[in-house]
Amino acid sequence: MNLNEPQRISIKIKCPNPLFQQWLTEWREKAAAKGSKMQRTFDTALKSLIKYPLPLESGMDCKILIGFGNKLCRMLDQKLTQFEKLKYSNNIASINYCNIIETQEDIDVGYMPQYGSGCYAILMALYTQSILPDYPGFLKKSEIIQHGAHFINSSFTKPYPGSRYTAWSSIKTLINKKLVSKVSHPPKFSLTSEENINSVINTLEQDNKIRNKGIEKCIKKPIKKFASESNIISNNLSKKVTLFKFSSALDVVKDTEEYSLLPDTFDVILIVDVKEVAGKQHNEVLTGLKKQNIVYEVKDLKVGDFTWICRGPNSNNELVLPYIIERKRMDDFASSIKDKRYHEQKFRLKKSGIPLQTLYQATSYTAIQENFFIKYTENIQDTIEYLVIFSEMLKKTYKGKMLKSCKKDSLPALDMNQNTIYLMTFREFNESSIKNKRVSVTDLFTKMLIQVKGMSVERALAITKIFPTPTVLKQKYTELSIVEGEKLLANIKFGSSGKSIGIVLSKIIYQFFNSAYY
Repeated sequence: MNLNEPQRISIKIKCPNPLFQQWLTEWREKAAAKGSKMQRTFDTALKSLIKYPLPLESGMDCKILIGFGNKLCRMLDQKLTQFEKLKYSNNIASINYCNIIETQEDIDVGYMPQYGSGCYAILMALYTQSILPDYPGFLKKSEIIQHGAHFINSSFTKPYPGSRYTAWSSIKTLINKKLVSKVSHPPKFSLTSEENINSVINTLEQDNKIRNKGIEKCIKKPIKKFASESNIISNNLSKKVTLFKFSSALDVVKDTEEYSLLPDTFDVILIVDVKEVAGKQHNEVLTGLKKQNIVYEVKDLKVGDFTWICRGPNSNNELVLPYIIERKRMDDFASSIKDKRYHEQKFRLKKSGIPLQTLYQATSYTAIQENFFIKYTENIQDTIEYLVIFSEMLKKTYKGKMLKSCKKDSLPALDMNQNTIYLMTFREFNESSIKNKRVSVTDLFTKMLIQVKGMSVERALAITKIFPTPTVLKQKYTELSIVEGEKLLANIKFGSSGKSIGIVLSKIIYQFFNSAYY
């Protein structure tokens, strides 16, 4: 080993929440001395807190853990307030576990539409057409929608989820800011004076240059072969238009090249499954998230009801975080157990591409069943509150990390002590989780094994890893005696615990494969 080479040092926080742990211990001991029933409450909360690997900034943040109710969270917040007052009065220095946020002086650049927004698309549509030699001096609504379609991230005609407004509604903003004029009937739209629009276009250009610069740093290999994309534009167009066309050429690269998201340059976004907002309660869910200022988007999720993505400066770069929430009412949960959908859903969650190790490391240490964490909520408001807390926790956890895209088959185990985290692209995650896609023989064999009483998903996956098809297993049985066949699967290890499948299940499967009905 070269001693001069820099070595990676991993630092693990042995006690990430020392104050909360100390106070809960004190309260538990006092309750025990008084013979109070609160001793059990404090003990349950303390055990849950000790298992949690990340720092918590407030008492209310503890609500995601088992054993923490509103009252106990308020007690911790009150104690924390007292501690802060005492700390500052005595000039005690302390370690702040929060990420250091670098502040930048705000620069007043006037009005600048958000990249990919309705205003942005309308301005770019009008501008790119206005510099063409055959421009008639105006565009109709349908023409703006046509030419602005590739500049927008949403839809000009379809309302935003939970709203009656579309991206086209932003035309009023541009008219009020005197950037666009509207005349005659049916209306004709055009840009206002060149002086007014130039400042906005120049700002958009600078913003786009920054975006492209960030993308070029993220892509491993040069993209010179795509440089010719800008040549498809007429020579009459300005460099500003070429710049945007070049950005669209980068989109082609995203499926063939890996990319990275630098720390503090991406947004953590809650993804809500479209089926979750289709019922009568959809307004309540979305309204609740809006009130809490949670950034969310509605997409068609192939597995789960909620998940989170990290999106970089280029809106096409989306990495999915290793957390999935499947929401169920108790009656539906009971029905899914009866008709076997419960086992099917567990299997699809584990086959979604998110490694099992990362799926287990959820930020909620509540009731555990088959290494999925179960959180019970009283009502829809309680569910919204849980999503809000979870979202904020993920933002704090991942904001300071370097995120890198990685193929599903190459994903390493999640290690939050590392500065670089490898994640799957949202596109690959969703495509790999399609319920009705062609099922492999191994997957079908796994689902078949799950139907055996006592056979968990983990046990079935461990078996199919060694014997990927029924034919392979059947062939192996023919080579063994009855006693050897009954013991064949008994010592196969499964899950993170390393437990064995056991002789009972091994015998059942052997008897099935050697029965007269098989």
